[in-house]
Order: sequence, then C-alpha cells, then structure tokens
Amino acid sequence: MALPNRFIISVGSYDGVVAGWDSSKNPKLPGNLSPKSREVKNLSPTRDLPPTPSSTPLPLSFAISNHEGSVRVVQTLHNKSGKPGLMFSCGIDSALRLYDLDLSVEIGETRLPSDVGTCTCGAWAGDKHILIGTADGKLVLYEASSLQVVHVMGGHTSPVSCITVHPGSENTPAGSMALTCSENDNTVRLWDLTKGRCGFVTKVKKKGGGGPSVIKFSPNGETYTYQHNHTHITTKSTSTDEILLDIDLGQQLFRVNDVAYITESFICAGLNNGGISVFRVEADAASASEEVRAAMVVEGSESSRDTKNRIKKVEALAGGSGYLVVSCCSSGVVSVYDFEGAVNSLMDEDDDSDGGESSGSDDEFGEDDEQYVLLQEVKLGTGSRIVSISSWSSDSAIGENDSDFDADQSSDAVTPDPAPKRKPPTDKEQPPPKKRRNAVDASNIMEDAEAVKKARDLIKKSKKMSASAKKKKSAIAKKSKK
Repeated sequence: MALPNRFIISVGSYDGVVAGWDSSKNPKLPGNLSPKSREVKNLSPTRDLPPTPSSTPLPLSFAISNHEGSVRVVQTLHNKSGKPGLMFSCGIDSALRLYDLDLSVEIGETRLPSDVGTCTCGAWAGDKHILIGTADGKLVLYEASSLQVVHVMGGHTSPVSCITVHPGSENTPAGSMALTCSENDNTVRLWDLTKGRCGFVTKVKKKGGGGPSVIKFSPNGETYTYQHNHTHITTKSTSTDEILLDIDLGQQLFRVNDVAYITESFICAGLNNGGISVFRVEADAASASEEVRAAMVVEGSESSRDTKNRIKKVEALAGGSGYLVVSCCSSGVVSVYDFEGAVNSLMDEDDDSDGGESSGSDDEFGEDDEQYVLLQEVKLGTGSRIVSISSWSSDSAIGENDSDFDADQSSDAVTPDPAPKRKPPTDKEQPPPKKRRNAVDASNIMEDAEAVKKARDLIKKSKKMSASAKKKKSAIAKKSKK
C-alpha cells in the first residue's frame, strides 16, 4: 500500500482548466500557472480517509484556465532524472501548450495547422516529439523543443480516437512506432513515425457497438490492448498478433471508457457504471482460449441512469507498491488505488486449478474484500468535468535531486554524474535564443527612461500612419462607388 515518494497528477477539464497536484510536502510556488487575476479551483478531500501517511490531502500545485473549451489531452513526460520534466496540453481550441512541471511554468505555445481539424487525442513520442490526433483523421508530429511540425500524416477517414506510442525495445527505438484507432472508421493503424507514414491497417469487426475508441501499449511494448464495440476488450501480442485476452462484458452498464496496464500481465478497465475491473493477460494464445481471469474490483452502480460516477480515465501510477492506478470520474473526483490484492488473487488462481479448494465464486468476476485499497480521493473544485489525466512519479527521496541538496551531509546520498565541462562560447558563437510565446526574455525589458520614451513615440507615429492610410482607402472606395 505504499505510494511513491513524490507524484504529480495533472488533469484537463471540459471547461478549459489545466490543473495539477503535487504530493511533496513543500511544493514550489505555482508561478506563471496560477496568476492572481484568474480563479484557482481548489482541491478538497471527498471523504474521510484512514489516518495513514498516504491519506494527507494532495496540495494544489497549479491551476489555470488557458484553453477555450475542452482540454482533450494532458500528457506528462516520464523521465529518469527523478525530477518532474515536461508536460503538454492540447484542446478543442487547437492550442498546443508546453509546460515545465519542475518550475511550474508554461514555456511554449503553438496552434495546430488550420487544415487538420481540432485536437482529439495525443501522446509523447519518445522524449523529443509530441504526436497529436485530430478530428480530420490526421496525425501531427511536433518537435518538442521548438514546437515545429515534423510530419502531417493522413490515413483515418474519421476522427482519431486514441494514440499509443511504443515505449521502445531492443529492435524498436522509443517513439519510432505508434498505434492509433478510430471509433468511426473501425480501424487500428500502425505508424512509422521516423518516415511519417502508415505501415499497416487492421479492420476491427463491428458487432452492434462502436469501433475501437481506446488503445494502449504495455509497459515494455510486447502487447497492446484496445476496446471496441463499447464493452469488448482485446489484447494482442505486438510481434505475433496472437490474441492473449478477449472478453465481452456484455451489458451496456459495463461499457469500457478507458483501459490501463497495471503491470505487463494485468490491465484494468474504467467502466461506465463507476466500477473498475482487473484482467489477467495470458502468456500465450492457448492459455487465453481456455479461460479469462478477471475481478470486478471496484463495484459500480447498478443503475444506468447514474452518470455522475462514470470512470472516464484510468492510468497506472509508477513506483510505490507497483500496482497503483489513478482514476477520474465525470463528477471531477480523482482517486488513487492500490490493486495489489486483486492482482494477487488472480495469480493465486493457478494454485486453485491444481486440485486445491477454490475460495472464489463461480461468477465471471471474483470477489475479495481486500482486492483494493483507496489511498487518495480528492475533487477538482465543486466537481468540474475531467476529460484527460496524466501522472508523474518518482521513488527518489524528496530533495535528493534538488540543486541545493548538499551531498556531503549524507554518505548514502546519490550524486548524479558530473556534466562534461564546455568552453563558454564567445558573443559571435552564441546562437540566437529560441522564441517562445509565453517565455519572458529579460533583454526585452527596457529600464532606460529615454529608450522607453522613444519606443512610445514610434508606436504613436505608426498608429497615426495607419489611421491616415485607412482614411485614404475609405475615400478611394467612396469615389469608386460614385
């Protein structure tokens, strides 16, 4: 039931708010992400949690209403430095915004090309690129450092529903391959991001419901899972395309809104009735065809009219016990669960099949009072509708990677490898600074009174010239009409 030493949960809401909460005891000031002129929506516990160290309410780290309309995607870059790195958000307003989570500032902004439609989904492609899916069925690949477009790829005939990027393996570099799906054109597509083209298309059979709307790679990329026909979940091997899990939950009450890998062999699904179920991914197709091992871990509502508790998003939280999952529901509640009990119960079924007495029931979903532990549950404002969620975590001790941490104070301190020394460049060798819309360049701040006066005079002069040009144009237009 252990949480990571530090974790940050970021969300995007239906009304354009990007917010995040930091578990560290001394979070940094919100900086540019929470200006006084804008309302900051606070976070408060939704219920009394047991008096354990993990039940300390998550402090609000940042909140800003910087998108016009729904924030379709929020994605945090998972680095290995032990400190939070970059995050991006993209909304229905086609604005792509880049943030530095460590400094809690927005460092860049751009807009999607005008001919690709609005944003529908997105993901990091490695640690240097951002991949955005659009309503016109296209993919736009950006270079994160400059926010410049690298590729615009077409293929889907309907909006892109979900993107998942391969995490990297021995034969596949991280960020070089991606899978996308579209609920309306019923296809799953494989993309070569280095060449900017579609490599393979799979048509998903439609049986009364919609096409695939969610797709996820496993942590090491050996398998992938997608949801289709609203209630159907299928997991396949990336290399052989063998089916390793195939289950239809049947009732519309159990409609699957999102899936996430807890570990390489276990996935969880957020359901429309507010429940969360856990499934075991078998090692081979033969085992998958025999039985499906599953547990309804978090019980949902029995009424289809209960729309407030729909689980909209689920995501694994790395570190801690190794079985942590973050979920958010349509009423704005963010929860952190430990599913170690559920995973262990599904693993223990191996012993039951060897002749031992089974403690489970004959139902499709097993029952266990200790299958999960609720570690945190908090709410965004008075219940803002959350559309997207992302998390970052580190098991490094808080302060271990801070620049002001004195390594000599502790013999157990972990010190990073020293960076190679570089010769300071001369004025002629220095490259021009990269321009970012929301970054403040100190060199542009004029403190000399005479310089400021000259600048103001130039502005007034240009305004007068513009006004006089407009008058001439209007006079010419009137004469032409006569």
